[in-house]
Amino acid sequence: MSQTSASPRVLVTAAAAGIGRAIAEAFMSSGATVHICDIAQALLDDFKSANPMLGGTRADVSDPEHVDRLFNDTRAAIAA
Repeated sequence: MSQTSASPRVLVTAAAAGIGRAIAEAFMSSGATVHICDIAQALLDDFKSANPMLGGTRADVSDPEHVDRLFNDTRAAIAA
């Protein structure tokens, strides 16, 4: 997927499985640049392996340090 300045950039939390994964996949198929996070490293790795252009961070959004890292990773991964 090529990124243009008009391409949406999206962060989806709890995205390694279930509804979160479906949301991330829908954004990817519409051409968005997507970064995901999840607490389940194995599921996160599986999703990223199947979608090499996808950015991902293991993060528990109830932990402020994880949230800081998540936003830093997201900015780096989907910066215009």
